[in-house]
Amino acid sequence: MSDQPPFSPLFDGLAQWTLQQGLHETTVADLVQGFGRRLVAGGIPVSRISIGGMVLHPVFGADDIVWEADHDQVSVQRVSRNIITSPEFQNAPFFHMASNGIPFVHFHLEESTRI
Repeated sequence: MSDQPPFSPLFDGLAQWTLQQGLHETTVADLVQGFGRRLVAGGIPVSRISIGGMVLHPVFGADDIVWEADHDQVSVQRVSRNIITSPEFQNAPFFHMASNGIPFVHFHLEESTRI
């Protein structure tokens, strides 16, 4: 038995495309949109991709990038640093993960659950 993972044209192509974007001046919004489009074109039923993260900036503390497949639209929101002290942020899973050094959390969402 081989130690090599199985070949996946879709995911290998996505990996190659993502690496190529690093060689260009691709914005994060364009990267998320292109990635989402390629997943949908490959048959993966994705309706939304949401990526957020802390940024090193004197005024802004985080970026929130959301791609909606239905409209093929990307929204980018810069969040001020003072959001970190808000109850909404401190009750969010991301805050818990960042505060406790947890790299990954998996949630089971029921079809009736809408976030």
